[in-house]
Amino acid sequence: MQHQKLQLENIRYNPEQSAYEARARVYDNGDVFDYPVHVCAPLNAEFSHVTRSLSQKARDAHSAPQGTLRLRRARTIRVKPRPATRTTVADRFIQQIRAALAA
Repeated sequence: MQHQKLQLENIRYNPEQSAYEARARVYDNGDVFDYPVHVCAPLNAEFSHVTRSLSQKARDAHSAPQGTLRLRRARTIRVKPRPATRTTVADRFIQQIRAALAA
């Protein structure tokens, strides 16, 4: 079973192209894909129509063969942070003195 979530980001109007543009992010089974999408519509178009059209273009791009432009984000690997072992200048100086006295 395929589980997908779609999120539109940075929806903006391009007056030169008379189109709305956005970055569509598709979450698909733990992978994240970004697609540039646009839809030609006038400036006074219904926002719900614009978002539906942009979402449909993103779904079409995601299900299309590999020829489409997409960005696949790398999965993040969670690593346990190492405990902080901060050595100050004074600590190093004391270690040098102890080493010199022991010699």
